[in-house]
Amino acid sequence: MRRSLIRLSSSEIGRGIWEDIKKRVTTGKFLRPDDVDDISKSPAKEHLWRYPSPGDQPEASVPQGDYEKVFNISYYDRDARRHHAKENVAVEVKVNSELPPTPGAPYVQGEGIKGDDFHAEERKRRAAHLSALETKGTKE
Repeated sequence: MRRSLIRLSSSEIGRGIWEDIKKRVTTGKFLRPDDVDDISKSPAKEHLWRYPSPGDQPEASVPQGDYEKVFNISYYDRDARRHHAKENVAVEVKVNSELPPTPGAPYVQGEGIKGDDFHAEERKRRAAHLSALETKGTKE
């Protein structure tokens, strides 16, 4: 009688251990079966599959058209509450002769800094004056 009692209990224990091992193998939780944060790489019934799967998702809506209009997502261009009209302000343009000399700019003797409009006008004025003197000298 005693032997049958031991056999019964050992078979139940063996069955329980076998069920536990089978459960751990199927779920992938070997070390800590009670771990709620267990992230197993193998999918099981309890993990289910990702929904929606990448193959079930619709095609992406890619806008077609002018690049500047399609991809202009700046907030302040679309903000109607803060939309201010841009004012055109007249800016005074300075001639090169009024600007300070730039270091490294080529300077030609008698012509000044290259690209300087003031010296070009001065040469024209001198040439006109010399031609007027020549014509005046030929009349006498």
